[in-house]
Amino acid sequence: MSIEALVDREVEAVRASVAATIYPPDPVLGAVSRVSSMAQAFVRRHGMLAATVLGHTIDHLSAGRLEVLHEFTVPLTRVAADLVSANARERLATIDLPPEATWTGTYRLDLVVISEELGIAWIVEVKRANAATKGHRLKGMLRQLDIARLSALPILRGSYRISRVESLLVSLYGDSSCPDILDRRSLDQFFGLPVEAELDRLDAAYRAMVERELGSRVRSDLALTDIVEASAHRGAGRSAEGASAGFGDGHAGRGETEVLPSTRPADLFRVRPILSASFEEAFPGPSIGNAGGRLS
Repeated sequence: MSIEALVDREVEAVRASVAATIYPPDPVLGAVSRVSSMAQAFVRRHGMLAATVLGHTIDHLSAGRLEVLHEFTVPLTRVAADLVSANARERLATIDLPPEATWTGTYRLDLVVISEELGIAWIVEVKRANAATKGHRLKGMLRQLDIARLSALPILRGSYRISRVESLLVSLYGDSSCPDILDRRSLDQFFGLPVEAELDRLDAAYRAMVERELGSRVRSDLALTDIVEASAHRGAGRSAEGASAGFGDGHAGRGETEVLPSTRPADLFRVRPILSASFEEAFPGPSIGNAGGRLS
């Protein structure tokens, strides 16, 4: 399959998945909130899709000289975690761990790129922007990658002719101010392959799909909102007509209302027309000791 066909297939798969998801409307924003939820879903899915296309592009363009594993899960070992905590990153490059049965967790890598010719495997984590690769988040991410790298070495070495594993953090839309990050513009030079052009192709196709999908959803949701609001206005009009019929000027002088039994504060404001009782019988006044016990 060509890279272009792969991009089209994966973009359509994301579109269908997001479009099939039900997004409950926000009580304030209404139908507009569904469009916002869809947009956020498209942003999240793009990062995963970019990693997928990057891996397939490397695999395809390398013509078999590089092997790519997708979403590879690595068991994180206790020994690796202790070594990362106790040593600088520079020293970790020389450490070679044997397999270990004691795990502290697992880590799912976006990609593993393997070159048996060079005897190296790169564990790759792909992020979209700088926000995910700055400050304490970057420090924590690098630490996890170091633990994953040490833990992955004996596993990968059991299946491939490699002698070391290196970690690679890719920032698709960030800058290269951090030496631990490989930005998008440096991918071609690092892999020796024209991968950036394929990522550009993905972005163009993805952007066009999202614009069509969100535009269609906005139009359909706004049309639905108009229908609901029109129905609500008609219902309000009928309620007002009913209130006028029951409590209009024709009844004001006769006092034909009755207080309903009270079960909640709102019942203080509920009244209903009565036709058989007089105003005095329906609303007896307070006794003040005069004849008849009513206000005169």
